[in-house]
Amino acid sequence: MAFTVRSERKPRGVRAATLAAFAGGAIVGLAALPLAALAQQGSAAATTSAPRVISVSGEGIMEAVPDTASIVIGVVTQAKTAREAVTENTTATEAVINSLREAAVEKRDIATSGFSVQPRYNYSRNGGEAPKIEGYEARNTLNVRVRELSKLGGILDSAVTTGSNQIGGISFDVADSAPLLDQARAEAVADARRKADIFAKAAGVQLGRVLAIETGPHRWTPQPRGVALAARADSLSPSAPVPVEAGEQSFRASVEVTWELVD
Repeated sequence: MAFTVRSERKPRGVRAATLAAFAGGAIVGLAALPLAALAQQGSAAATTSAPRVISVSGEGIMEAVPDTASIVIGVVTQAKTAREAVTENTTATEAVINSLREAAVEKRDIATSGFSVQPRYNYSRNGGEAPKIEGYEARNTLNVRVRELSKLGGILDSAVTTGSNQIGGISFDVADSAPLLDQARAEAVADARRKADIFAKAAGVQLGRVLAIETGPHRWTPQPRGVALAARADSLSPSAPVPVEAGEQSFRASVEVTWELVD
C-alpha cells in the first residue's frame, strides 16, 4: 500500500511575508525580555537606593567681653580765611595725635579718615540777597583703635583736653574672634545632634552616618555702647570722667545636618 504526501507550495511572495512576520515577532520578543528585566531591576534599585533621612538645624552661641575699641575723634576749627582755619586745625590735630601716642596708642592704630575745608555762609533772612561767605571751617577726623580698654576713658579725656571738639562714635570688638566662632560651630553641630537623637528615639529608629552638613551665616551681636554716638566733646564737663562700658558680644553659628536613619 503506497502513500503519497503532497505539499502545497505557496507563492513565493506569500512565503517571504510569512517568514518576515515570524522573524520580526521573534526579534521584538527577544528585545522585550531584557527591557522588562531592566525595568524591574531599576525599580528595585530605586526602592533600595533611597535611604530614610532626617535633617535637623542647630545653633551655637558664644559670648565674650570685648578687648578692643574703635573711636572716631574729630577736630573742627573756624576762621576768617581758609588758611587760618587749616593752620588752627593742624595745630589742634597734632596735639591730639601726640596725646594718643603718649597714651601708648600705636602709630598703626591712628588713621586719618577725613579732611575737609568748607566756606561758612551768612544767609539773608529776607531771602532777597545772595548768601555771603563769612568764614571757613576746617575738619579733620581720626579713626583710633584702642587695644587696652583700661586706657580708653583716659584717652578720651586727653583727646578732648588737647583739642578734639567732636566725638563721632565708639564701637567694641574682640581682637581674636576665630576661636569663639569655632566653638560656636562645634556647639551648633552638637545642638543639631541632640535634637536629632530626640526625634529618632521618639520614632523608634537610630541615627546612622552623616550624609550632609550645611552651614549658615556666622554673625556677632554687639551690646549697647557706653558712649553715645555723635556726642559733642566740648559738651562734656572737663572734670567728669567719660563713662565707658564694653558689655558683651555674642558670636553665633548655625548648621543643618542630615543623618541616615537605620533600624
